[in-house]
Amino acid sequence: MEKRLSVIPIVKLVSNLHDLKFTYMTCNTREELKHNLKKLKRKPGYGILYLSFHGHPSEIILDGHTIKIESLASFMGTGFTDWIIHFGTCETIDTEKNRIVDFIEATGVSMILGYKTDVYWADAAAMDFL
Repeated sequence: MEKRLSVIPIVKLVSNLHDLKFTYMTCNTREELKHNLKKLKRKPGYGILYLSFHGHPSEIILDGHTIKIESLASFMGTGFTDWIIHFGTCETIDTEKNRIVDFIEATGVSMILGYKTDVYWADAAAMDFL
């Protein structure tokens, strides 16, 4: 069996502390990400999308393949209007301001958060918890 560290205990703790619902979905491919986003946007009562992946400037990484934020925006469509999107990823929001603005306009989200630098995942999870 593989021992894997996960952000799930932090998400569960925040959920319990603030009486929030959460759904945990794994995805390793573009197709799984598209599928999960489609399922999630139909669920009522949610308002934060926490993306926990590896990242580079302007992209997330799934199983070694990159997805640009423009592609992510097209996968999301307007099904996440007024949601908060948090990139729990390294560097994803380290990009030109116009790309962030375009992402927000294309998806209708109320805001995005994330990291502009390379971060150690446990430190980032602790910061996300706060």
